[in-house]
Amino acid sequence: MKMPRRIGAKYLKSLALDVGAARVGVAVSDAEGVLAFPHSTIHVYAFEQVADEVADIVAQEAVQKIFVGLPISDDGEESRYAAEVRRFVSILRDALSSDFEQNTDPNSPGVPEIVFVDERYTTKMAHNQLHELGLQPSKSRSIVDQLAAVNILSDALTKSQG
Repeated sequence: MKMPRRIGAKYLKSLALDVGAARVGVAVSDAEGVLAFPHSTIHVYAFEQVADEVADIVAQEAVQKIFVGLPISDDGEESRYAAEVRRFVSILRDALSSDFEQNTDPNSPGVPEIVFVDERYTTKMAHNQLHELGLQPSKSRSIVDQLAAVNILSDALTKSQG
């Protein structure tokens, strides 16, 4: 039986996920919800394993909201991979719900809200950012995924403040 994660009393940060078939880029905000920082890259073996790792990050970082990049094509329609992202989010919700059901902290606010956001061009922006730094994106895939998550989170935080 899996032990429940320790979940703190305050949930002030936001998290963003750039979900890919091979890797998931993770970014986290500061406690004020103003700045986005790269956190990690999770290698995908199974969505259940990724969901457990994300749930650990949620508990460790005291996350209150999760932004998940949804692949949208140039015509505004969801891409074919969007169904896989939605399937992953369903698995993530189950993992988070399970953790919070096992949590006995009376100050816990409950399961973080999960919000889909348009991730159009976030990976392209990450490639451009690496080029500006003189780095080759093809040799820095994990960094590309984290930067894409930072771009998703930065955009979401800006929109939520405006």
